[in-house]
Amino acid sequence: MKITRKQLKKLIQEELNEQFGGSQLTPEQEKVENMCFELADAIHSMGQSNPDMTDAYLQVFRALKQAGLNLNSLAMLA
Repeated sequence: MKITRKQLKKLIQEELNEQFGGSQLTPEQEKVENMCFELADAIHSMGQSNPDMTDAYLQVFRALKQAGLNLNSLAMLA
């Protein structure tokens, strides 16, 4: 049986919630988190990127920055 990252993340989160209490994320944050995992899976599946996708990538980074994410720190983790 093959399991996706999203499914694995959900299983781990459920186990952690059982052991340590409820989720620390708001429903909106959980939605974004799930969509991020879906996006990562889609990017892995698509293979090579296309320069025509640059605007879409910039939209994601701009939204993350507006949400308060420090992109420089994030880049260091990559």
